[in-house]
Amino acid sequence: MLEVTDLVMHFRVAGDLPFVPRVVHAVDGISFDVDSGKTVGIVGESGSGKTTVARCVLALYRPTQGDVLLEGKSIFKSRQALRRLRRTVQAVFQDPAGALNPRFTVGRTIAEVLRFAVPKERRERRRMIPQLLEQVGLHESLAQKLPHQLSGGQQQRVSVARALATEPRILVLDEPTSALDVSLQAQIVNLLTDLREGLGLGYILITHELSIIRQLSEWLIVMYLGKPAEIGPTGAVITSPRHPYTRALIASVLLPDPARQWEPPALLGEIPSPTKPPSGCRFHTRCPSAKPLCGELEPQAQAFSGTQVWCHYPVDDCSTEANSSSIG
Repeated sequence: MLEVTDLVMHFRVAGDLPFVPRVVHAVDGISFDVDSGKTVGIVGESGSGKTTVARCVLALYRPTQGDVLLEGKSIFKSRQALRRLRRTVQAVFQDPAGALNPRFTVGRTIAEVLRFAVPKERRERRRMIPQLLEQVGLHESLAQKLPHQLSGGQQQRVSVARALATEPRILVLDEPTSALDVSLQAQIVNLLTDLREGLGLGYILITHELSIIRQLSEWLIVMYLGKPAEIGPTGAVITSPRHPYTRALIASVLLPDPARQWEPPALLGEIPSPTKPPSGCRFHTRCPSAKPLCGELEPQAQAFSGTQVWCHYPVDDCSTEANSSSIG
């Protein structure tokens, strides 16, 4: 239904010298597709380009190169294509309190969508608001509440209800549980699972939580500094990671086991500046097994049993010990 092809997104920012701008390489070539009832997960450190990909899919950014196709048609070609995107693809953002207008009641928040995005008569809007609230597990009496009168979990459910008002086929979920505590995270994950199964929604899920990725997604994209590091079925990538960066992400997951001894960080240093990405493999400056070739030549994708790995020296022993079996 939705296809992202060779997506590149660069930004020009002020440089150290006047009239000499710098280029931020936010995304440098990524492709994937999303179908009904399926979830594509995107993981990586902050600054890896995950949210930029989401904003391009939502047409909030126009990509430098590449395209986003909705049922085979570019979303950037015409106003009609953009209007269709607004109804078919909706977003649920990271901070529910910041995503909701503090002066609008819950009912008015949803009514605004029904009024402008999918024009409905007032009588129809009044009928649909309780239905949408019930769909996300909220009582219709909450329609009279303001966002600050709701809990974080309720606010996020309202955000989901607002997204469902246009009857979308794909939801872009940008860190939908990061602002919630663990119990509320579980509720939102269960809600998203039920909605996907009941409505046949496709998801693009962006998160740092590998446990949530494993619960919700069938396909996983691991990004590092704007480029894909590893792509494949979620189970295969998490249980048998071949890229050193993927292995480091999995090893960094904290396990609730008091008997487990503390281990040094699996990944040292910080992600390099996207204005000056390293030559060759972008991960080689932090890779524990980097060799001279890694800094000289950009790696090409290598296929391994359904997964693709962008690494000159992919890991042969792809076991992840205890961590991968405990995630989720």
